[in-house]
Amino acid sequence: ITFNQDVTFGGESINAGTYRMYAVPGADAFKVILNLETGVFFGAVEPDHEVDILTVIAPVQKPASEVETFTIDFSATDSGVNINYSWGQTMFTVPIAIQ
Repeated sequence: ITFNQDVTFGGESINAGTYRMYAVPGADAFKVILNLETGVFFGAVEPDHEVDILTVIAPVQKPASEVETFTIDFSATDSGVNINYSWGQTMFTVPIAIQ
């Protein structure tokens, strides 16, 4: 994910730049992590956790209807945008706002 200006990601400050983003599932929440390691084919190589720079906790929600295919979409908010991750009966959201 690339930010062209400083933002808050899940309420935490992050500088403009490009980051590797990945999520670790949990029963009640997902950890969404930003990592300095870029240029690596996602899913083929385990992230180097030594360069994780930000972790936010995103509570699991139930989508309005079942989502057949894993989907990442964006929805506008008063202060920025939400990244919504959903599939099946699972959804979690990370808010992003301009600083």
